[in-house]
Amino acid sequence: MSPAKLFGKDLRTTRLVLILDRSGSMTDLLPLVKPEIVSYIQSLPDDVQINLGLIGPGKPAWLSDRPLTLKEIRARSLAFVREAQIAPGKGTEAAAALKEAASWGPEQVVLVSDGEVEVSDFLETPQRIKQALPVSVSTFQIIYEKPGDTLMKRLAESTGGSYTFVPPEYFVSVR
Repeated sequence: MSPAKLFGKDLRTTRLVLILDRSGSMTDLLPLVKPEIVSYIQSLPDDVQINLGLIGPGKPAWLSDRPLTLKEIRARSLAFVREAQIAPGKGTEAAAALKEAASWGPEQVVLVSDGEVEVSDFLETPQRIKQALPVSVSTFQIIYEKPGDTLMKRLAESTGGSYTFVPPEYFVSVR
């Protein structure tokens, strides 16, 4: 089996929670991002445990109440991503979703967003992030990169995860 890659980055794990931003700022990006996530899920072996979440304004929407093996939920996982729609309202509330995802004990939490997420108390400093999220968080910031220390970078660096900027050119090259 070929390596499981998300946005060109090798991302292997056995227990994962993937969170996708579906806020209004992702309106033009969601149709570009969904096929990439579908391809990633299709490349994972059956024994990988996964849960998927959608964030935006309000409470996160979860595929399941815990990670399950892809053998059990691959078809549901793929449909969940393919059917994801932009959430009505404003804002991207990531904090509750990140905490809930971490509580399930995954090896890794993956956050895919344009980086326009609201900052809650625990996301303000690296120390607070590390205390609140005892799990590796890898972040994929889609198209919009801001110079310097962004929340997406802080999340990844504070938890031992990786930060990946996905430029507009990436989507041109995969079409």
